[in-house]
Amino acid sequence: MINPVNTFNPVQTTQQAYTTETIYPPQPQQQTSPDVQMSGMDAMAAYNQANISKPTEQKKMEPLVPVIITPESIKDIKGEKIYNSQGTLNSIVDKQDKETVVYKMDISNPEKAVSEIKYYNNQTGKLTKIQKNFNFAGSESNPKNVETNIVELNSDGKVQKASHYYQGKLESTEEFEYGPDGFKKIYTAVPKGHSSILEICEVTDSTRLTCFSKDGQIKYVDTKDNKTGEFKTTEYKNGKPIRITNGQNLPIENTTGINPLADPELTPAQPFVLGYDPKGIQGEKSYYSNGALEKIETETRDGKVTHLFNPDGSLGVINKENGSTIFFYNENINGTKSYVIEDKLPNGGTKTTEYDDDGSKSVRVKNGESEKELIYNKNGAMVYGESNKGKHTYMEFNKNGELVKSFD
Repeated sequence: MINPVNTFNPVQTTQQAYTTETIYPPQPQQQTSPDVQMSGMDAMAAYNQANISKPTEQKKMEPLVPVIITPESIKDIKGEKIYNSQGTLNSIVDKQDKETVVYKMDISNPEKAVSEIKYYNNQTGKLTKIQKNFNFAGSESNPKNVETNIVELNSDGKVQKASHYYQGKLESTEEFEYGPDGFKKIYTAVPKGHSSILEICEVTDSTRLTCFSKDGQIKYVDTKDNKTGEFKTTEYKNGKPIRITNGQNLPIENTTGINPLADPELTPAQPFVLGYDPKGIQGEKSYYSNGALEKIETETRDGKVTHLFNPDGSLGVINKENGSTIFFYNENINGTKSYVIEDKLPNGGTKTTEYDDDGSKSVRVKNGESEKELIYNKNGAMVYGESNKGKHTYMEFNKNGELVKSFD
C-alpha cells in the first residue's frame, strides 16, 4: 500500500535543505510547505492498496548474461547467412527446436560485429528477448563493444527484466511488474549493492520511489503527485524516519533566455501515416540472398524514393532523395513500436522526430557540437535538454507549458 510513513510532524525546509544531489540533480526554486494535503498521492495509495507490497520489500535479482561475440566467433554462428543485394552480410538466422535466434550484423562493420540479437518463440512466434550491442569502430580494425542492453519480454510483449552493461561491466538490473490500469512497479539493483523500487500509477499520475542502501536499509521514500506538483520525502536512518519534507513544485520564472516551446526547430514533424502497401509500388527491385524483397527504388518528380525492407518482410526505411528519411522500429528494446523522421536543415544540421506508440514523442536537433532535444511525455509534461560546446542546460515543463525546474 502506498501510504508514506508520517510518524513525525512535517518540518519546513529551505530550498537549500531539500536537495538530493547523490540521487538527482539539484532542484532549485522548489516551494516547500509544512502542511500540504497529498490528495493525489493518497488516491494512489488507495488505488493500489491491493497491488503494492510493503515499501521495505526488496527483490533478489540475477542479471541477464550477454552473449559475447568476437570477430573470430562470427564465423562459428550456426544458421542461415542472409546477404543483401551488394553481397554484404545482413543477418544470421539460427532456427532451433524451440526458438529462433536472429543475429543482426552491425552496419558499420558487418563482417566483425553484431549489433542486435533477437530471440523468438517458435510456437507463438513472439519476441522473447533482445540484446542490443553498441560498438565503436575507432581506428582499430576490430570494433570494440562499448555498451550492451539485454531485455526479456513477457507474453504480452512488455519488458519483464533488463540488464545494462558498460564496457563489459554490469551497471544495473531491473525487474518489472504490471497491474491494472497502467500500474507499474520497477525494481532496480546495481552491483555496489544500492537498490530502489519505483511504483507508477497512470490513473492518478503519481509515483513513489523507495531507495535502499547497500546493506538493505531504507534511505528515503519520495512520493510525487505529478498533476499538482506536490511531493513528500521521508528520510530514514537505521530503519526509522528522521525527517519528512512536504512541498510543491510550483512554476518558476524563466530567466535562462531559452524558450524551447517557442523554438520552430523543435516543432515535431507531421506524423506519418502509411496509407499504401509499400511492397506494391512500382520501381526497380532488389532481393536478399534468401529471396526476400530488400528494396524498391522509384524515380519521382521530386527525386528518387527508396523503400528498404528487413529480411522478415517488414518495412525498415523510406528514404526520399530530396526530403525526409523515415525509420520504422517494430520491435524496440523497451517493448514498444516507433518511427523516426529525419530531416536535413538548411544550416547543415539534422532534425529527428520520434513517435512512440505509447503516446510519447521527441524532437532532437543536432548541428556540429550543438545539440538540443525536447521530449513530450504522454502525460503532457515536457523535458528539454541542450548541449553546446560543453555547456549543458536542463529544463522541465508541466503540461501547461510552465517551467517547473531548470539547472545547468
